[in-house]
Amino acid sequence: MGNSLLFRFVVIAGVVAGYVGMVPGVSAQNNATKDPQAVALINSCLTASGGNQALSAVQDFVASGTVTFYWDQPTQAPAVLKERGNQFRFDATLGSGTRSWAVNNGTGVLVNTDGSRTTFTQQTAYGLTNLSWPVLNLIGVLSDQYAAISYVGLVSTDQGQLHQIHIQEAYPASIDPMGTMGTAQSKDYFIDPNSFVLVETKDSQSSTGNPGPGYDHLVLFSNYTSVNGLMVPFSVTEFMSWLSVKWRSDVLR
Repeated sequence: MGNSLLFRFVVIAGVVAGYVGMVPGVSAQNNATKDPQAVALINSCLTASGGNQALSAVQDFVASGTVTFYWDQPTQAPAVLKERGNQFRFDATLGSGTRSWAVNNGTGVLVNTDGSRTTFTQQTAYGLTNLSWPVLNLIGVLSDQYAAISYVGLVSTDQGQLHQIHIQEAYPASIDPMGTMGTAQSKDYFIDPNSFVLVETKDSQSSTGNPGPGYDHLVLFSNYTSVNGLMVPFSVTEFMSWLSVKWRSDVLR
């Protein structure tokens, strides 16, 4: 299954007081369109996940567990991930060494076991922000003046019927003249219509350096467990490819 990843983590630390500022340039005046139904669903999701106040207190998130790389043969390895705001780091200890990747506010790099390095495109780096618990992203979008929020509908997925919300940054030309930043930060969120927890996210990744249609980056969340009053997904399954469109279709089956 190529570069698909299956994460199964056990939380070993988390919930440190302090607000994680996810979106810069927040203003009291909202310029981008925010669909009322989508906003109501986001609020329901935040409430089901523990509430705005408790979620806003999360500064650090650390987890450990097992990762499965679906290469020619599935390969399992112990792994640790760490999150702090827009920073995310993942380390897997393989027999040949440590495979690591990290992102920080729109930049990122993959370090292979042989020490070779691959720089992520901006689109990929933004897509990997808050990978294991992206409900934290939803805290800031409601007050983000540039976040355009739309309700797509109740859609059928492999996980069942889910509410789909599309969020994209609509920056003015003075900030994003080519529209690349806004495209890079575009993402769809899928919310369970009964529990209102986040079940899935989807964005488009590009290996060319030019944001736009590429291959799908799909992340699934399950095995929600209460931790200090917060509902945290202990199982996260990621499907992605940095290789080809054909590989994308294989992953999505």
